[in-house]
Amino acid sequence: MRIFKMKKIKTILEELIEEIENKKRLTSRGTNERAMIYNSAIEDILIILKEKGVDLSAG
Repeated sequence: MRIFKMKKIKTILEELIEEIENKKRLTSRGTNERAMIYNSAIEDILIILKEKGVDLSAG
């Protein structure tokens, strides 16, 4: 069961990395915009993990 969950999380994270890379390509290379992308990417990761049913609670 645990291995299955880890593989599922790995797949989700790979999809998220691809989405983030696509976002970076669509924006200019300005420092402020890049920082905003990374900040929003963290929020996106947490939201998508919750939507996929990953328990993010500690412990």
